[in-house]
Amino acid sequence: MKYLNTVLVAFFFLSMCSLSAQSKLLDFTNLEKEIPIDPSVKMGKLSNGLTYYLKHNEKPKNKAELRLVLKAGSILEDEDQLGLAHFIEHMAFNGTKNFPKNELIDYLQSLGIEFGADLNAHTSFDETVYKLSVPTDEATFNTSLQVLRDWADGITFSDEEIDNERGIVAEELRARSGAGMRMYYQSIPELTNNSRYAERAPIGTLDVLMHAKYDALKRYYRDWYRPDLMALMLVGDFDVAEVETKIKKVFESIKPVTHPKERIYYKIPENQEPKISIISDKEAKGVSVSIYIKKEEKELVTLNDYKQELLKKLYTGMLRQRLSEVQLMPEAPFLSASVGIGNFLSNMDCYYLRATLKEDRVEDGIDALLTESERAKQYGFTTTELERYKELLLNNADIRRKETGKLSSKAYYIDKYIDHFTDKTPIPSDTFIYEFYKAILPSIQVEDVNNMAPEWIRKDNTAVVIKAIEKEALVLTTKTKVLEIVQNTALKEIAPYKDMLGDVKLMYVKPKPGKIKKTEYNKKIDVTTWTLANGITVIAKPTPFQNDLINMSGFRLGGSSVAPDSLYVSARYAGNIVGSSAEKIPST
Repeated sequence: MKYLNTVLVAFFFLSMCSLSAQSKLLDFTNLEKEIPIDPSVKMGKLSNGLTYYLKHNEKPKNKAELRLVLKAGSILEDEDQLGLAHFIEHMAFNGTKNFPKNELIDYLQSLGIEFGADLNAHTSFDETVYKLSVPTDEATFNTSLQVLRDWADGITFSDEEIDNERGIVAEELRARSGAGMRMYYQSIPELTNNSRYAERAPIGTLDVLMHAKYDALKRYYRDWYRPDLMALMLVGDFDVAEVETKIKKVFESIKPVTHPKERIYYKIPENQEPKISIISDKEAKGVSVSIYIKKEEKELVTLNDYKQELLKKLYTGMLRQRLSEVQLMPEAPFLSASVGIGNFLSNMDCYYLRATLKEDRVEDGIDALLTESERAKQYGFTTTELERYKELLLNNADIRRKETGKLSSKAYYIDKYIDHFTDKTPIPSDTFIYEFYKAILPSIQVEDVNNMAPEWIRKDNTAVVIKAIEKEALVLTTKTKVLEIVQNTALKEIAPYKDMLGDVKLMYVKPKPGKIKKTEYNKKIDVTTWTLANGITVIAKPTPFQNDLINMSGFRLGGSSVAPDSLYVSARYAGNIVGSSAEKIPST
């Protein structure tokens, strides 16, 4: 155990030296400099226009995440192609140049790659993504690259296979027509102000899926599956230089389109008056409200742009904490609530407010949600709130920096690279983010954060969507009433927020230290067990799984199984109730 601790200390020291060396190279005095790309990501572009992102990451060991990303989706469909962008995704698994019919799925499943978990794809309005999670042994990895290449320009589109797949895609259309999707599709016209997005749902229409001509699919494939709109994202336990060589060998021969069709980026028109949708469905669960205030997106290029993103995180993070306090009140007007600023769709970003409402207090919940937003706009945040949230953001950035190399390829890296390709979202390193936060956060004053409100909390470009279960006992509000609440919030007399946590401490009186009665060490599994004087047993095991995190959990024998029948329900949910309860800690 002493040897392991020595190794861990040495590793930590070397890591800190490396991070320290990197931090000295960072200069944040000139905020007009461009946001740097993570140097551990190898980016390149082939002569035919195809872009690639490569990153070595050893979690999980001997595995890699592969993505073929197309900067095209259902928004580009012609009238006779509604749903065919998604249909082509299905055809990719039904025959390609090197994998006829079902040979592709059969081969990958023979390697333990499961359809769904490791082999999948999705189509949205503006992107199509093919996904593979594969072992990194030579044979499997090379074959997987060939699979991606076949998807890029080798789908065969057999007439027979197209007809065989029609019923499957139609069934998927019916399966997706659950309450959530039905209400989503109904809300799109109002959310996007009757833009093209309202007419191009990725799942399409049943009539086109069942009767589209064969060439309609092939025409979409010819028009949009081309290297200048494609990118490869490969992250995993491999040698980056070797994989780059393979990428060039396999994908360089894809021919660029001589006269490419223009890739139009359709926009969402602005609206001056609020757009309101009230949608109910018998299969829905509960009642919810989503409020969006849209704003033309701005590309993030400079460090000053990145500072503005930090100000957004501070603003919405502190407001989110206030909303969490409201939902814990004894007579809370809503069950839960959240807020954020992020990408909406197409050319728009948005400031959003969401809440799960109480069925008998729908209007109260909407009013309370908007009131907290308006309170922050009118009075801003307090210095104590800001300093607490600064510390939280810096601490989270520090954890991610120290956990570099221990983060999952699939859960952490892949989506960031997709967003960079499709929406130019920055991808700086975790070390850069931490050093930027450490340098910039001390200079941010509460006024800087408060000044974000007029930019995002406005009357124009607002859309409100209420989704509710359809039942006789539930009396929903009206569009007129919702509009009245939205317009009157700014006219209300609202009191300033009082920060009750400004002087709160975790412990006002520190507990007296106890004593260890017994210590045991199991060398075989490297576990130390302490028996405390009060009878509690503590089991400790050091691991290299994470760089700077300690996981703790506690339990005792018993539980709901030993409770009498009369108390079973209480015992079963006692833990959840305690965890969701809050008590104001008195100040001293």
